[in-house]
Amino acid sequence: MRGPFSERQLALLYDKTSDLVVYLEREGDTYTYRYLNPAAYQSLGGISPGSAVNTAGSCRMTEELRYHCNKALMTESISVFRTCSETMADRRSDETAVTPIKSQSGEFVLVVTRDITAQRETEEDQLLFHALIRHSVDPVIIVWQDETIYTMSSSFEKMFGIEKEAYDRKPLVSLPGITASDAEFIRKTLNEVQEGGESTSVPIRWQKADGMTANFLASCSPVREQKGVRAYFIALTEFTEKFQLKEDLKQTENILESYKKALNYSALVAISSPAGKLMYVNDNYVSLTGFTANELIGTSIAETDKRFLPETEVAAIAASIRTGEIWRGQIKQQTKAGGTFWTDTTIIPLTDAHGRTQQVLSIRFDITDKKLAESRLKRLAYTDSLTRLPNRRFLSKTFPALKQQADQSGSWIGVLYIDGDNFKEVNDLFGHETGDDFIFEFGQALKRSIRKKDLVGRIGGDEFLILLADVSPAEAAENLAEISRRIRENLSRGWRIAEQSFSPSASIGAAFYPNDGSTLEELFRSGDAALLEAKKQGKNRLVMYSDLHNTGLPGH
Repeated sequence: MRGPFSERQLALLYDKTSDLVVYLEREGDTYTYRYLNPAAYQSLGGISPGSAVNTAGSCRMTEELRYHCNKALMTESISVFRTCSETMADRRSDETAVTPIKSQSGEFVLVVTRDITAQRETEEDQLLFHALIRHSVDPVIIVWQDETIYTMSSSFEKMFGIEKEAYDRKPLVSLPGITASDAEFIRKTLNEVQEGGESTSVPIRWQKADGMTANFLASCSPVREQKGVRAYFIALTEFTEKFQLKEDLKQTENILESYKKALNYSALVAISSPAGKLMYVNDNYVSLTGFTANELIGTSIAETDKRFLPETEVAAIAASIRTGEIWRGQIKQQTKAGGTFWTDTTIIPLTDAHGRTQQVLSIRFDITDKKLAESRLKRLAYTDSLTRLPNRRFLSKTFPALKQQADQSGSWIGVLYIDGDNFKEVNDLFGHETGDDFIFEFGQALKRSIRKKDLVGRIGGDEFLILLADVSPAEAAENLAEISRRIRENLSRGWRIAEQSFSPSASIGAAFYPNDGSTLEELFRSGDAALLEAKKQGKNRLVMYSDLHNTGLPGH
């Protein structure tokens, strides 16, 4: 397949995802499908690679897709757009990300369409929440932790004859109509709310827009984040008959019930005792873990969570439960069948009037697909696709840890720069497919030649690099000779490809940290210089960088 990615690489990344993924090549004014994952193939009605986008009659939003493909390539940046579709029985929202990929072989785009229906519904719920505040019947005002004004309901503006924009980010005490003593009373109440963590209602007097002063009950509640109080929610209720107060309470209960339903629909919800014993799990929790509710109730959620968590995170969760603070992080869990899954978890201590934790609420969102995709991308980034050995990027990433270990123990690091002799002849005589198989077997022979603590990687073409870890300076020459002997032995045994036998040789240039370089790039250059000398001397031999300068190695 044309382009910087092989079909196998794309299949490993995207064949199992439910997202619609297509890989397109720009050809003049049109785009041609080069890869479709199973989800896209099914959604687009069985379109095969090689088809042009403009012939795909079942492709949703073809013109819009073409526009964003052109935009992404022109701006050399990712272009994102959203689409919505609605039927009698269903409503779907998609988000499509178009990533431009330019290479010597042409211009390509990777198009990933994700179903964001649930996310869109959550965003709409958030908008609804803000609308509820804005259009609340009772006057409501929200102030930041520093007691400056964030927002207020329309009923607040109307009741007191003010405009929200005129008081944005101004101090609460600057509002007209409230006496200095009542303003100070509210400030003290907010401080008490912050310290005690409880909602508090206090009586105050406030002059309304008609000039009349009325009595109100100001209900002050903290809006918390993990690090403490972020803002305060202040709802004013004018003193009325008890019936009206009951109606307000009923409305609040209905809103809370709506929030509960929304959470149960989209998340795994569990309630446990402060000691960690499960008291309640919702259907999503049961479905994902594979346990029944009866099997889960009474078990220790704390023991389950800490199975895959570092001790520091376990201690942080325990501390948040003790202090009433919210904890958020990612937790790996195990299913009844022995499998694992990842959740984005928020743990919320539920406290009584005295600040003591009575129950612990945990809200978890399944992020397993996201974690798997991250893992696949990481493996792809650090692995050579042909030999499945570490690539140069991985060796560069690993070297600092080996260097630190060597500095602490006084040991050396050996760098063997290896080049297969006469590899071009294999390609010329037998073709590139056999050449690729040859390179794979060459890498496996090197892998069989090293110790468990060493690393072998491919850095390009028929060039490989071996990192010898924890080499004793006194035994460096002996270790190098032994590894070199094993390499020659494994290569001479050879292998068969397509009824052809191969037993190649290799030239090796060797350098050692710290004598021949302090960074991996310097050691690359030293090893390369030694390798060139090995080639000059007739190939199939080992040359040490130190020999080029007559410094030698201990015991050599």
